[in-house]
Amino acid sequence: MEDQQAIKHKWDARYAAEEFEELEPVPFVREVSASLQPCRALCLAAGSGRNAVFLAQQGYEVTAIDISPVGLDRCGALAHSRGVEVELVEADLLTYPFADQFGLVTMVYYNEPSLFPKLQDAVKPGGCFLFHTYSVHHANQDWGPSDPAFLADPKVVLEAFKHWRIRRFEDGDFQVAGARRTESIVRLVAQK
Repeated sequence: MEDQQAIKHKWDARYAAEEFEELEPVPFVREVSASLQPCRALCLAAGSGRNAVFLAQQGYEVTAIDISPVGLDRCGALAHSRGVEVELVEADLLTYPFADQFGLVTMVYYNEPSLFPKLQDAVKPGGCFLFHTYSVHHANQDWGPSDPAFLADPKVVLEAFKHWRIRRFEDGDFQVAGARRTESIVRLVAQK
């Protein structure tokens, strides 16, 4: 497994690339957030902030955490350009203390099942956890991640939140917005 410094450098390089531009939120985040009351939200592995900034535009009080300062700089610039505020936290999620509680916690295009117990504590009663990332089935696609460490096992995700109210769970192939390809995704909205 890569050490955290190497991971940080990898993501810094990705977000620094001139051709990198992700400005629109993941459609699942847009869809789910419309059915919730704006609240205090935590966006994990927030990257360049497209989901965090979108939530802030919808009235959420957002904290965005990422290991990459370059990604967080892009998040801050996007928030500024759209007239909203997002609290930016540079941190390694594997060692972050998760001391506060939030009405919504998102984990989008990031898979780290060892964090699920901590995240359950970070969601306040009645709050929701939103998960959206590549599934183990994505290894069959001809693009994107294929390393099993980055692909979510739907059974593991569902098992981790079995004592919560599962508001939505999907494991399937979905059209990528604005592209002619599909991605194999696990999607979950669980309410504490």
